[in-house]
Amino acid sequence: MFPDSPPPIPRPKSPPHLPTPHLTPATATPSAVSPRPSKAPLAIGIINLCFAVSGLGSSLFSIISSGQNPVSGPPGTSATLWLLGIGTLLVVLQIVAAIGLIRLREWARQTTVVLASLQFLVCTGSIAVITGLLPLPGAPPTSAPVTSKDPTIQGKLEFLNAVFDTLGGIFKAVLLMLFALSLIYSLLQIILLTRPLARQACQ
Repeated sequence: MFPDSPPPIPRPKSPPHLPTPHLTPATATPSAVSPRPSKAPLAIGIINLCFAVSGLGSSLFSIISSGQNPVSGPPGTSATLWLLGIGTLLVVLQIVAAIGLIRLREWARQTTVVLASLQFLVCTGSIAVITGLLPLPGAPPTSAPVTSKDPTIQGKLEFLNAVFDTLGGIFKAVLLMLFALSLIYSLLQIILLTRPLARQACQ
């Protein structure tokens, strides 16, 4: 070895092997979590069951209290009772569909959607008739206010006419509100029961 030769360059040491860090399993992302089953069928089934039971009671009370035979009754009674009978059958069908919806049956979901669609159409037509947008053929004309030539009686008649007009307006407003609420609820049923989560819950 020559005295003037440079000293050898030391080779870099390899880094020590570090221990492998303990990897914790990654938590599941929100997209990987299975969606919760929809509670809309159960809630709608309970609400419809309450409405249907009360509706069945009112329909049966109307039929029993009339005390008329649909065949031998006076004119107009037969049509009224047949309409009440059809309404009662629809209410019974709604009760059966509501019980099936509480038990998360697919046929009950489909039946409830059909009944809600019919309810939506009926409410829409009723609102159009009440507001005068859809005049019914053969409807009785609006009765004229009662008048009298006696001035002492005329003042009382005008007061009574004003009272009856006010009561008629209140009754009309209440009917419109009830039909509007029923229309909104029927539309809500259609939207909630046709969602994918509701279909999965009623498999």
